[in-house]
This record gives sequence, C-alpha cells and structure tokens, in this order.
Amino acid sequence: MTLRIIRPLDIREANIVSTNLALETEWTAGTYSLGDTARVGEYLWEVSAETTTEEPGTGTDWFSIGPANRYAAFDQQFGLDKYRIVETVTRNADSIEYEMTGLTRVSGIAMFGIVAQSIRIRASQTTPGDIMDMTYTVKDSTSYNGSMWRWLFLPQSFERKYLNLDLNIPAGATIEITLDNTGGTAAVGSMALGVVDEFGIVTTKPVRSIRSRSIKKTDGSLTSLLRRTPSAKVTYPVTLLSYQADPFWRLMDDLDGVAAVFAGPDNYPELSVYGFHSNVQSVSEAFGRSTVSIEVETL
Repeated sequence: MTLRIIRPLDIREANIVSTNLALETEWTAGTYSLGDTARVGEYLWEVSAETTTEEPGTGTDWFSIGPANRYAAFDQQFGLDKYRIVETVTRNADSIEYEMTGLTRVSGIAMFGIVAQSIRIRASQTTPGDIMDMTYTVKDSTSYNGSMWRWLFLPQSFERKYLNLDLNIPAGATIEITLDNTGGTAAVGSMALGVVDEFGIVTTKPVRSIRSRSIKKTDGSLTSLLRRTPSAKVTYPVTLLSYQADPFWRLMDDLDGVAAVFAGPDNYPELSVYGFHSNVQSVSEAFGRSTVSIEVETL
C-alpha cells in the first residue's frame, strides 16, 4: 500500500455557503470585564484584565482562546511560529452541517475526533448535478468476543476517525458534509479536505508510539499527576522509485511546520494520523530506488 498524504485546503468563511453552527457574539466597542469573551473574525478572545475597553489583539487585556466553534474543525498550523489551540473541537447539538464551495479539486476527506452516528458527504455541480452522495455509518469498535455479558455491560467504543481517500470531486463543486448524532452532541476535532498525494510502498514494520506529556507535581507532602494531552508518533518506512523522489521531497519541504493527513495501509487504521513530520530521512539503496523513513507527530 502506498503512503497517502493530504495537505488540507485552507477553508475560510468565504467558502462556507451555509451551516447550522451559530457564530459567537462579535466584539463591539465598549467596556468588558474579566472572563468576558468576544469574537473577532474567525477567532475568540477572553478578557484577562479586571476591565478593558481595548480591541482584542491590540494590547494585552485580551488573550486568544482559539477559533470560533464554526471554524475549529478547520484550524491548521501554518509555520512553527503559529500557535494552535490544543484539541480544537467543533460541537453542536444533534448534528454538524457544512455546505462549502469555491474549493479546488478534492480527492480525499479525513476527519479526526468524531462523535457521530453517521457521516454524509454530497458533492454536486449545476451541470450535471449530483457527483456523489454517500452515507457512512460509524462503527462500534468494541471487542465483545462473542460474550453476551460483554455486549450488555461494556461501554461502546465507536470509531473516532473517518477517511475517504478515493474521491473525485472537481474544482468548484458544492460539497455538503453532515455529521449526525441525533439525541446527543455531534463533534469533530479536525476536518481535512484536499488532494491525495501517493508515494512509494509502505514496507514492513511501521511503528506507532505514544508519549505521555503529563507531569508529576509535588507540593509539600502531596503528590499529584497533572494530566496533559499525550503525543503520538508514527514512523513510516517507505520505498520510493527514482521518479517519485523529487516530488516527494518538494512536498516535504512544503509541509515543514504544516499539519497534514498521513495514511498508511488501510488495514491498519491506527497508522492514519493528522500531524506534522518531525523527521524525514532517505537512504539510496540501489540505482533507481531509495528508502525513506518519515516520523509524524500528531497534533
């Protein structure tokens, strides 16, 4: 299986034709108190001073708390000097709905951190009409092992990611995405749409590891564990042919400090992640062939 990579399209307000996600209150001139929040464009700000009349982003009385709920799923990290709020999530009661246009060609859609019962993707053009319309039922991944007791009493563990890397949606099409979780709260952490680049063959023994970033805190005779989001890493060993090397390295240069989707073999879903490459090494093994090791750290 080839290594597949999606560099997500930059989706802004201008691309969102309609959605069921209401925007937070926009900042207007006035006096704000400690803890108040307001929206400027696509981002939210919170007051850190006792009171302020400053406009967010012009002084030190406000601090950014990340993208507004409508845009959180499309938040990206462009360049290592840009801050990204950890665990950005878009949430809404019952469902999340987007209708988007003005995008380039889309051959892959990936979603991470999903909480939904089903996902619908529809693409259409004025002519010839519907290009595709499909619905995916999110699976329960719990291992019951044929036990009725386990089925009755174990908590269900539903899929948290969804990838469709075999699309062919032309530029300019209208794309509608719906995550349905009727009776609960629908959520998605990251949603990436873009063109799928394929390189080489993922060889044997790719590795996934997880590193805890929690720290132990000691205060006098008390000890506690401050829980922080762990970091997962995946290492892909890939064999490239000579004609793939230049476009591969051009993409790696373009993705320096930029989040992307990396997907390994289909039968190993744990090897499909959203993150950035932290280390890439290449070894020329024989004429016309090289082996690359790509280390990707998840966001």
